[in-house]
Amino acid sequence: MAKKKTGKDRLAALVPRYIPNRLVAGVMGLLQMMRKTSKEKVEENCIQNRSILEEQANVAERKVFFRPSVFIENQRKWGKVNFGRGYTMAYGGCEIIAVYNALLSLGKELSGSELAELISRFERKGAVWGGMWGVTPQSLKPYFKKLGYAVKKTWSRKEKPINRLGEESDTLIVTFYNNGQDVFDGIHTVNISKDEAGRFHVHNDYCYYRDAKGSHIYVSHGPYDSLYEAVTKLSGGTAATLCVMGVKKDLETQV
Repeated sequence: MAKKKTGKDRLAALVPRYIPNRLVAGVMGLLQMMRKTSKEKVEENCIQNRSILEEQANVAERKVFFRPSVFIENQRKWGKVNFGRGYTMAYGGCEIIAVYNALLSLGKELSGSELAELISRFERKGAVWGGMWGVTPQSLKPYFKKLGYAVKKTWSRKEKPINRLGEESDTLIVTFYNNGQDVFDGIHTVNISKDEAGRFHVHNDYCYYRDAKGSHIYVSHGPYDSLYEAVTKLSGGTAATLCVMGVKKDLETQV
């Protein structure tokens, strides 16, 4: 016998299925403005994070969770890195990790100190409810434009506009519901890079395998022939996109 749906079940599916993506992002923007992280807390986090991330260069290989020249796939191991008003990067740092990975895919490598500054930047401009719900999608575009990149985005979930953006961009950042049928499963953001053949690779989507010692080794997944194919595989195939943003080096397509 099928399980009878409760009011909570219907509410869980209501937001991803029926509430426009722009409206959801707008609410996130309001929450970002309503509860800020203090200047003192941002500075305190930056000092601690800089020390932690710079120390990674001297840590034994088995304990390393960050290398400047490597895509970050292992957000769950970032529990020691601070973010916002008492949260951590493991809990709410997926957008910042997606930005870092996007920059790396564009050829820009950040040191531990520079990554600490990047975290501070989004604590000041973008953290939703003091970091409890990550970073609002609207705050990512101004950051890349200030660096001189061309940026386009779509709120659509349809194949044609998503694939068009994939073809026109050098790297992508995608924000999505982990479960298109349940808003309470949360929202996640990833970078999707492109290789020389134009195929797409998803980073930091909690994809892993177990090594001989039983440890989780986090990896990217792909390659996929189209961006739409890549987004349909997010969160194990249960995701529903909220915002897809493309970043390109060529300023001729800037909007």
